[in-house]
Amino acid sequence: MPGDSPEPATGPTAAPKSPKKAPFKPPGPFAKGNPNQHAERAAPHAAPHAAAAGDGSPDALVESFFEAAKKGRIASVQAYLAGPEAATLVKATDPEGHTPLHWAAAWDHAEVVEALIVAGGDVDAVRPRDGATPLMLAAYFDNPRGLDMLLKHKASTAPTWKVGNECKPRTALQLATEENNQLAMAVFKTYHVEEL
Repeated sequence: MPGDSPEPATGPTAAPKSPKKAPFKPPGPFAKGNPNQHAERAAPHAAPHAAAAGDGSPDALVESFFEAAKKGRIASVQAYLAGPEAATLVKATDPEGHTPLHWAAAWDHAEVVEALIVAGGDVDAVRPRDGATPLMLAAYFDNPRGLDMLLKHKASTAPTWKVGNECKPRTALQLATEENNQLAMAVFKTYHVEEL
């Protein structure tokens, strides 16, 4: 997870976004800039259960599932979700409190976002330390496909993200506006999302 060095993506929605100076940086592994800058092309991988990081432990299985969600490996994610561990995997959290849905939204893997939601992933899952939801990460990183998929599945637009010692939490739209994320703002407009 942290420290990965994925290959650049190609395609119409994978154009790298230039890093910007932000009024704040989100804590944790997303603090190093837009994950889409280095998004990896989704590649199907066979037999994810057999290749779950070698030792076959539940932790290795969860880690392997997170990696598939983060990298946008839809075939692997679907294979995991077809297995007996699906309910546990879709609700799992990493040490920072991210769910697989947080990762897929942050990297703009819309197909993975949808598969996770259909399998029971919580569209409003909250990262404990600051209240960030998958929708907020998609908005912050200007990821229109993931944002669209989350809004289609009725993700909450209520303010929950608190940065530092702020008293008032931010909404996903506020994050997109503060960062001047035009793609995200256009998706919000499509869904008639306005400031609360």
